[in-house]
Amino acid sequence: MEGCSEVPWGSILKTGGLTVLRGSLAPGGSIIRTASVRRDKYIYMGPARVFDGKLEATEALLNEDYDPDDVIVVRYEGPKGGPGMPELCSEAQILGTEESATYLVTDGRYSGGGNAGTIVGFVTLDAFEGGPIAIVRNGNPIRYTIGD
Repeated sequence: MEGCSEVPWGSILKTGGLTVLRGSLAPGGSIIRTASVRRDKYIYMGPARVFDGKLEATEALLNEDYDPDDVIVVRYEGPKGGPGMPELCSEAQILGTEESATYLVTDGRYSGGGNAGTIVGFVTLDAFEGGPIAIVRNGNPIRYTIGD
């Protein structure tokens, strides 16, 4: 195609940059940007650190009130709870770079652009609708498996 460049080494990932995850926390699915996940974190389990909203999460993250092994859960930011699904870009950037070990899980959204780290977003059903993310408590184990 004219005007397109082809990289000599081919695709970075065989599966593309996004993966749909389903499970007890997201029976309707969720999206993870696989390209930003460290390979050693494709199977991961950590304790939940739960925040009811973006503002509460941002304050705690800025104050480093979390453990790097925690799974940061930001709920009530989905289509109805937000309302309107505000972006959680700044929270992801606070957590660090793509090398960050910390997962961020939300019923809200994130963009494909300026985010860093490991983010699972668009968790369905959202907390406002009574989805399983609404009953997660601090310390509950959360496990993710990406791939086969």
